[in-house]
Amino acid sequence: MKKIVSFILLLTLVLSFGSGAYGMGNEVYKEIDAGDTTINQTTSSMQYLYDWGSWINYQGSGIVTISGYTESEIIASSIYVKLILQKYDSATSRWVDQKTIYDSKTSDDYITLAQQYTVTKGYQYRVYSIHKATVGSVSETQYANTSAITAN
Repeated sequence: MKKIVSFILLLTLVLSFGSGAYGMGNEVYKEIDAGDTTINQTTSSMQYLYDWGSWINYQGSGIVTISGYTESEIIASSIYVKLILQKYDSATSRWVDQKTIYDSKTSDDYITLAQQYTVTKGYQYRVYSIHKATVGSVSETQYANTSAITAN
């Protein structure tokens, strides 16, 4: 029940406004606000890592909320999500890490994480995320990044 409530809360935030990246099984999706969706296929097959996602939402007044989750097919020895808030540096044409949060659990199949930050208006931001599930000696990892948002 706790997983369902957490998922519905995250889904509501994403559908309200924001930018997200999510995946399921062998497929990785990148969601873009304008209704334009890009689908990228991964080359690896996941045995335990079932679903993952990350979002960035601009709340206004220089506040962004970043969030993400990782889900495994079965109870994992450990499950992990890491979210990195990045700011675009136009001088170097690179994404620069601003804030990093992460969490892990043992003997669980789902983890979620969210945090609000104050950012400088007028810049582009995105979330780069790392999702990992370990069952016994098998570790599976996927990476995603959201599309960029501009803090106005």
